[in-house]
Amino acid sequence: MASDTEKPSSQAENEVLQLVAELDKGRILPIAERIEKRGVRQFLRKTQSGVQYRQLQPEKFKTWLESCPFIASTTRIQDWTCATTVKLIHWASEARWQYAEQLRTLLKLDESQGQAWLDNLHKVARYHSAIKSMVKFAVKEPGIFVNIGIRPINAPNPRRFKLPNDEAPLLAIVGRLLGKDANSTMEKLEKHLGTQHVETRLRRACPPNLTLHAEMQMVVFYEGNPGNSAQRPYMNLSRDIENLTRQDLKVALTAPTRPPNYDSTAGPSLTLTATVPTGPRSLQNTQARSTVQDESSSEGSD
Repeated sequence: MASDTEKPSSQAENEVLQLVAELDKGRILPIAERIEKRGVRQFLRKTQSGVQYRQLQPEKFKTWLESCPFIASTTRIQDWTCATTVKLIHWASEARWQYAEQLRTLLKLDESQGQAWLDNLHKVARYHSAIKSMVKFAVKEPGIFVNIGIRPINAPNPRRFKLPNDEAPLLAIVGRLLGKDANSTMEKLEKHLGTQHVETRLRRACPPNLTLHAEMQMVVFYEGNPGNSAQRPYMNLSRDIENLTRQDLKVALTAPTRPPNYDSTAGPSLTLTATVPTGPRSLQNTQARSTVQDESSSEGSD
């Protein structure tokens, strides 16, 4: 029987989701702007006005489309409230888990309608999947979460740095790593990235400001817990990164492109690991259910 301090997993998920939406709105809202910029409004307009589109929409799906925050909200995305951001995360999750097949069917009706907005919407859906998985894990292993302490860590101000060879820093770096193969590798990079302006791409992806976030959390943790850290844990790290970069430049650029992972940025796909409901009542069956569900299966909601 649950104690007075326990709460349903669905309540815990909602509370964590609201907290994450508020704390990480600086990342979520720019993704929402990309979704809007890449055509979600045009797609929604077609689903409302096109006869062919409307014929393929069950009533429940049509109601869901109309609830999209991009048309239900009248404020600019940057001014969205936490509640609207939470609605976006829920809507994105439903697009990923409940209505994926219907959306694919509608997108096929118009070849000119790209799905870049949908790819970005799936990034927002990760928040929902990650929170459900975290709550599920907390239900199964509460002892791991009991002693977790959270405290703010002040990171130093960003520091500017210089890349080698201001005019062509990427060529200089590739040349240092690969020597005589630098020019042919740059051509492979152009093909791999789909642009002839790889130097510009580098400058956009790597602005000359060094900002420390997670690194500071690691430093402060190991300083406060010296017994948990290996001696000189950062020694040879830059050399390892250099060797991995050299290897990828030689091999990975010509390897087949992997499909995007819509569920998590690292680790196993939450699509493949969400095999049981989140609620405590599912725990008795956790050990017995080891089969992996299909991609179109439920996210693990009750």
